[in-house]
Amino acid sequence: MEGMLLQKLLDMLVALMEKGIFDNRYIVIFGANAPGTVMINYLEKQNIKVDAVIDNNTLLHGKHFMEISISSPEEVLSNFKENALIMIASKYYDEMKQQLEQMGYKNQIHILQMLNLSGNVKFDTSIDAFQNAKETVKCGLSVYQRIKKKYGDTIIVMAPVRPNGDVYIIASYLDAYAKKMSSTSNKPIVLTVIGNACEASAKLFNIEHIEKLSWDESAQLAAYANFLPHKIKVINPYISHLETYQYIDGYRGLTFLDIMKHGLLGLTPEDTIVRPEHEYRGEVVQEVFDKYELREHNTVILAPYANSIPQIRWDLWEKVAEHLKNKNYIVCTNCGTKEEKPVRGTKPVMFSFRDAVAVIEKAGYLIAYRSGFCDIVAQSKCKKIIVYPHHFSGLSSLRDFFGMEHELYRQEELIQIEHTFATTDELVDEIVKHF
Repeated sequence: MEGMLLQKLLDMLVALMEKGIFDNRYIVIFGANAPGTVMINYLEKQNIKVDAVIDNNTLLHGKHFMEISISSPEEVLSNFKENALIMIASKYYDEMKQQLEQMGYKNQIHILQMLNLSGNVKFDTSIDAFQNAKETVKCGLSVYQRIKKKYGDTIIVMAPVRPNGDVYIIASYLDAYAKKMSSTSNKPIVLTVIGNACEASAKLFNIEHIEKLSWDESAQLAAYANFLPHKIKVINPYISHLETYQYIDGYRGLTFLDIMKHGLLGLTPEDTIVRPEHEYRGEVVQEVFDKYELREHNTVILAPYANSIPQIRWDLWEKVAEHLKNKNYIVCTNCGTKEEKPVRGTKPVMFSFRDAVAVIEKAGYLIAYRSGFCDIVAQSKCKKIIVYPHHFSGLSSLRDFFGMEHELYRQEELIQIEHTFATTDELVDEIVKHF
């Protein structure tokens, strides 16, 4: 899930919790999707049981989602449950709500829309919608003119979403893209990113022109890009008007990196990457170790947070931490923001992307949920265990689609584990056997 949507969902859950909405309710998650994992993890942290997960996809029935068996809506809800609370975060919310209403359940009493994800599904042809869209494009023109005034006549390459992994891939191939474009244009290239973290990711590559935008500014510029495609390149396969890419995810082995490199940047197999520049700042690294009382080559850094893929049961990290502490490792959690809390029983640690590779190499071990942070530290010479959920993106598993077999990532001591196990405990055993 994108960071902004994730925060909206968490805010909604907190508000419902404060109102006591979950008390004495039969709680059902409708949709075995990424928001569903967030809801289950949040509720379990509050010691609230999720009673059922339902989905209309018959291929999922009988399988497990966050260790809860997936059933059909009819199997769970056909016998009317007055205390049912059915939580939905799906772009098909209207159809799902209608299905439940036909079974007697009422909106806002039994049925709750946790997120509005229907933006790219509904086509609003009203005058108001047209005026809003026109205003967005006009704002995008203003953003473009501001960038042009600052850098001159340029080609703008947009990283229009927050995941650091997207920025890392784009930055890795930006030099190759610039060489490709130089055959027809000598204009400088400006890379736009959203927020401080993505800017820090881009700066690892010594890119000359980086323009940091707000979320709104980036969305406005992306809307304007539809009218100026030869000057503004939007590099994301799922943004509006490029979303047909989602239908070929994994087709004949296509990976996310393939789609970015060949589909969106238009590069060839012969075009090569530029690796980030990791300056070793020994004094800064030692300060991190002294501050958090870490031990060289005997510290395990957990990186459990990810925004772009479905979550995994949170108690995985707690159990892994307990096992490793019993083996006399120092165990800490990479907390990149104030919202990211340490795993219970671990120390919170914070360090800049600039020093991430050096810190992790000195620590010796990383266990991470697949995220953009894995890209940032991909060149570190240490044991890295990357965990994937057993979930599919298009025609392939997330493990295959976002796998780290490419030359972009250092392969030595890289261990990739997909959670295909029946229980979290089995996954814990698979992870800790490498220590």
